[in-house]
Amino acid sequence: MKKLTYLLVTIILFAGCKPKEPIVPQLNISPTDSIVKCSTIKPAVFHIKARTQEDMKSFHIETNPVIFRFDTLFPSFTHQYIDSFVIKIPEGIELSSDSLITAKFSVKDPYNTTTVIKYLRVVDPYPDLIQDTVILYTPLLGKGFYDLATHTALDTTAAAGSFDIAFVVGNDGAYTITSPNAPWLASTLQGQGINYSVDGQRITKIAKSLVAYNSMDDRYIYYMTVTERYLYNTPSDGIGVEALSIDNTLIFETQDGRKGAMKVLSIRPGSSSIVLAIKYQCRVAQ
Repeated sequence: MKKLTYLLVTIILFAGCKPKEPIVPQLNISPTDSIVKCSTIKPAVFHIKARTQEDMKSFHIETNPVIFRFDTLFPSFTHQYIDSFVIKIPEGIELSSDSLITAKFSVKDPYNTTTVIKYLRVVDPYPDLIQDTVILYTPLLGKGFYDLATHTALDTTAAAGSFDIAFVVGNDGAYTITSPNAPWLASTLQGQGINYSVDGQRITKIAKSLVAYNSMDDRYIYYMTVTERYLYNTPSDGIGVEALSIDNTLIFETQDGRKGAMKVLSIRPGSSSIVLAIKYQCRVAQ
């Protein structure tokens, strides 16, 4: 009996002396999304927090295909590492849009390595341009509103907030393009017997431009800054350009951030209509 007791005590003591398994390194990366968008002009930014119970040995980043690589070693008694990294696609690297780049982040101690995999989705920095020719009529006579999202001309039955550009021939005969929320537009249409309210309408920045319409490509429009112009230079009238004539070029930016340009090709007094060449981003720039 004594021998059995002694054996049990020995087993218990031996089990209590068994070394604990080492705790694996912790590696937290922000953003937490597994896929992060990246382009030649808009990089992916990663914030790193690493912690180890044992001495931290190294931290490593490598992408496949190789567009970025980082290695660092740590002195003794290092148990925490905080850093940020900016990864963007170098100019001249040919990668198709929507392709994925694998990014591997690793932190190592003497016993374990923790690895986190992220993916960089390649995006085209300059959205393609939709180009069209549009005829708009003063709303009393036809479709005077235009929605960029659906590429559609709309009439006065259009719901509030469903279009980005409004055209109207004013009471003074001036051909005018405005933001849908312009108070002057509402006043003018109401004076023509059309019930129109600015409540819930979209806001579009519009201004004249001296840059040739044909020279505005996807890169130019991406970097273009639109500073809104006020109708008759009066902020209370709202945003727009009045007294349009043939060859006038306008630039615009919609409420959701989509940018574009238009050129007056023709003015038709007989039908109170205007013919516009228009180009605009197929999507909001990312």
